[in-house]
Amino acid sequence: MIRRLAFVFASMVLAAAFACSRPAAKTLVRDTLYRHLDGDLTGLDPTTANEELAPRVEEMMFRSLVGIDRELRIVPALALSWAVSSDGLIYDFRLDPNARWDDGSPVTSADVAFTIDRVRNPQVPAVNWKWGFEDVAKVETPDPLTVIVRFDHPYAERLLAFNVPIVSAAAFTKNPDAMGRPPVGSGPYRLESWEPNQKITLVRRADASSSQFPFARIVFRVIPDNAVRFQAGSRGDLDEFKVTRDQRPAAERGADCQAHNRLLFWRTAGSARRSRCPGRAPTRLSASIRRTAQV
Repeated sequence: MIRRLAFVFASMVLAAAFACSRPAAKTLVRDTLYRHLDGDLTGLDPTTANEELAPRVEEMMFRSLVGIDRELRIVPALALSWAVSSDGLIYDFRLDPNARWDDGSPVTSADVAFTIDRVRNPQVPAVNWKWGFEDVAKVETPDPLTVIVRFDHPYAERLLAFNVPIVSAAAFTKNPDAMGRPPVGSGPYRLESWEPNQKITLVRRADASSSQFPFARIVFRVIPDNAVRFQAGSRGDLDEFKVTRDQRPAAERGADCQAHNRLLFWRTAGSARRSRCPGRAPTRLSASIRRTAQV
């Protein structure tokens, strides 16, 4: 299920960073993952969100048409398979028949067509996604599980555009102004609560695999202050937290931080060296976060 979400942060990976996580010998099995946000979000509409923080939350709630794995390869997501014409103008996708929205209704080709039309709408500020769909000639939905997208011009990187998160046509038609809070998604988690400037809590959906997504809940605590975030992470209150360059010596020497965490290194988007400290990382999902989280 959901390869894109199994590697939730793999779409923006490439400059050095380091982090810390709880040593394996002291790992505890828990059902809640505690993460952090540098600030509160303005909404959870994946089409229009252009802030750095929103994808951390949205990627657990929405599935894209195609995914991107740790090696930046295109992999199945909502689309289990696809074909591209020899001239690079026609893309034919076949959807996962088991995909469901939070309300239990099926994800269909109409939702994909709606998402693409919304991205292309000049009145919708979909700044992160418009580039890939500017020359769409036609979107066809011959049946609920088939989407055919025709373009005017070939583009070698076109498949990357289909990493766009798909949104519910029915939900937007019913109440477009309310979709950012709360959204209707198709991912393994849904919004449980949102306490402004405090925390956002996601709960695992009943139809999500507990073996693939072992945390029953993911809590994103809003902690804009670097010092407060470092203190919380050092004492073990966070499962991942950023470490600034100035904080790195304290993280390496501090008894509290060393007792609960360990420094990790991986590559992330950008070219400047930055620091992140994922704290206790007891399962495969958090390990995925450690390897590929944005910094």
